[in-house]
Amino acid sequence: MEKQNYYGIKVANLERYKGYRAESIKSRDIAIMMQFMELDRIINATKFSRRFMNKSQSWFAQRVKNYAVNGAKTFFTDDEFKQIAKGYRELAQQLTQYADELDNAEMWETQD
Repeated sequence: MEKQNYYGIKVANLERYKGYRAESIKSRDIAIMMQFMELDRIINATKFSRRFMNKSQSWFAQRVKNYAVNGAKTFFTDDEFKQIAKGYRELAQQLTQYADELDNAEMWETQD
């Protein structure tokens, strides 16, 4: 069976993946893990964590993946989830602005 593409991720059964994803994103902890897995080829997690969280990549990864640190699982706080959402919105706004600029720019005349 040929794998299908879901926003850059190859999946064997697209409908099953979408169902799994829909259930998984009901929990913030699982949602953030899935989102960064899906965004891996688009957003650099290290730069995201530094820019929007003012934290290191290792700190960020520990919480995305709920790793144990000093014997205790790590999680994002409610405020940190809100910071991540704000970062997503800032990136979306910036990308929308870039798309608008492209839409409104004129083509350069090409030389033959």
